[in-house]
Parts: sequence; structure tokens; C-alpha cells
Amino acid sequence: MSSGLLTMVACTTPQAEDVSAPESTRAEHPDPRVATSVVVPSPQARGSVVIVAGRVDWTAHRPGCVVLELPSGQRFQLTGTTADDGERQARAGARPTRQDVRATGHIPPVGATSCGPIRAFWAHSLTANGN
Repeated sequence: MSSGLLTMVACTTPQAEDVSAPESTRAEHPDPRVATSVVVPSPQARGSVVIVAGRVDWTAHRPGCVVLELPSGQRFQLTGTTADDGERQARAGARPTRQDVRATGHIPPVGATSCGPIRAFWAHSLTANGN
């Protein structure tokens, strides 16, 4: 596991990994505090609080499954009150079903998710980016 300013969240692989975003992706997000990929903690560990940029699919697969995909290709189930509220709004037509967002949160220890075998990202706050 790497350490540094941004220690980030989980993906579909069972082991922790350090994923670097391509240079073209980093250019879109010049703020060094906003990550486009994360380091996934071990299954029993809670990740550090981070800020990530990605795309949310509020109505993916089935109710309760809100997917956050980062530019690196990492996918997480977005969880927490913010995710619940966003999904409800999208299903009611009050918000787009897909949005580019900035999310502040952390990856909790492994647990069951509505989206299947992917790690969760617990969103403390969420901001839509331009749509």
C-alpha cells in the first residue's frame, strides 16, 4: 500500500493496489486534492477520507445500487445518506440518472453491497460537476 496525501478507496480486486491515473485524466482535474483513482485498503481496513472525481449512475442495475466510476476505471457502490437521496431524486426525475461529481468520503471495510462484489465508497458529501 502506498502512503501519501491521497490514500483512496476500493475497486473490484480483492487486494490493495496503487492505481495511477493517466496523464490525460489528471489534466482534467488540476486540483491536487481531487483524485481520479484511489488506493484500495485491505478488506478489514477503513480507508482515509478523500475527495474523488467520477461519474455516478444513480439508477444502475437495481434499487439500492448506485455506482461511482472513477476515470481510472475503478467502480464502487456509492453509499450513505447522500447516495440514498440522489438515487431517490433520479428515480423521481428530479436529477439526471448519470452525473459527473466530486465526492468526499472513504472506503469502509468490506461488507455486502447491493451492486454485487464491489467495494463501497461512503460519501460524506457530493457536488455535481456541470450537469
